[in-house]
Amino acid sequence: MDTLLRAVAECTGADWPDRELTVDRARAVLAEHGVPPSGLDMFTTDHVFDSTPLWSDLRRAPGPGFDTDFPLAAPWYRKALRDG
Repeated sequence: MDTLLRAVAECTGADWPDRELTVDRARAVLAEHGVPPSGLDMFTTDHVFDSTPLWSDLRRAPGPGFDTDFPLAAPWYRKALRDG
């Protein structure tokens, strides 16, 4: 997860925080702003999915992975996040 969040922060130009934020504190901050915790739960709870049937149905291989592919897609994400 750290790799993903650091890549997104770099892509968007967001500064990486200089201190850790606990899950409880993050939930409290979200609640103060009326944001439900479901989005945070996606980051704080392990979700494991077997993608074998999907790749089999598509008759494709999953590819090299996040570390290789994200830098190629970063310009698209940067524009999408900037332009909304």
